[in-house]
Amino acid sequence: MVKNLFKYVFISTLAIFLSGCNLNEEDKLTPEIISITPEDGATEVAKTVSIQVEFDEPMDTGSCESRFGLITGYQESIPVNMMGSLSGEFEWNDDHTNMMFTSDSLLMDSTMYSICLEEGMEMHDHGGDSMMSDGMMGHGTQTSNGIISYFTTH
Repeated sequence: MVKNLFKYVFISTLAIFLSGCNLNEEDKLTPEIISITPEDGATEVAKTVSIQVEFDEPMDTGSCESRFGLITGYQESIPVNMMGSLSGEFEWNDDHTNMMFTSDSLLMDSTMYSICLEEGMEMHDHGGDSMMSDGMMGHGTQTSNGIISYFTTH
């Protein structure tokens, strides 16, 4: 009888523990960039281009917009406070996985631009809470504090 009671308690405890765990869904700490448009190294890009960044997780719009910069010229590192970033408007899809930035003015002819994505963008975990990313993975050049992708207009 004690043996059966022990089995019952053990199985019940295990069932309660596992019911709170989701073994099929990975709880990530770092968002991944699926794509950046225009792609890194693109040339002959239209001066009217909108920059698109697609993430693999729903993102917090405010933290992403404040850590995004479109900067004229080649940047080896992400500037402090995105100094020199062009002003523009952001749009998001409904599930907050696709961010689009459109500059307030036309881009200059035959000019290199740097798309800067600073580490620290927040994503929403599966419960809807914000999580701070520890780093960024994806397309472009990895820097010590984020990702930079380059393109040139025609």
